[in-house]
Amino acid sequence: MLGRETAQLGYDRQCSVSIDAEAKSQPVRMVRHDRRVPRISEFYGIVIEMYFADHPPAHFHARYSGDEALIVIETGEVFAGSLPSRALRLVREWLDLHRDELVANWERASAGQPTERVAPLR
Repeated sequence: MLGRETAQLGYDRQCSVSIDAEAKSQPVRMVRHDRRVPRISEFYGIVIEMYFADHPPAHFHARYSGDEALIVIETGEVFAGSLPSRALRLVREWLDLHRDELVANWERASAGQPTERVAPLR
């Protein structure tokens, strides 16, 4: 798709995505999560969420206009799914500003603890 960075995203099925050479051959099992999905931030119609006890690598979910992408916190890489180019650019700009807060939220969510809101992109 022109103007989109894409990886396969699906629930209750196997999908192969890669982040680095080690992860390249590892299938990722996408599972449905319960309804307790912390909304971390919102800006320009983009919703950022982070599931409790989610699978590695450390990531968050970005939703925009019916599209969803899993974004790796460390690199900003699209792990799965897709977003329009402009939305992805805004998400990455926001990520660069708030990476430390997102890592802290990932650690909290992984331990089943409440997450904290992160300031939106302005």
